[in-house]
Amino acid sequence: MTASPFLKSIRTEIKTKHYSYKTEKVYIYWVKQFIIFNNKRHPETMGNTEI
Repeated sequence: MTASPFLKSIRTEIKTKHYSYKTEKVYIYWVKQFIIFNNKRHPETMGNTEI
């Protein structure tokens, strides 16, 4: 499975801030859950009601 560019950018940002690997895993997990909850829409296309 190919990782999405969006998730790659989040991982890069987390690594840039020197967060722990466990923190990275948890952040990515919750971002994925948020996207799934919103019918797999990209966060850039969501408005205030979804967030």
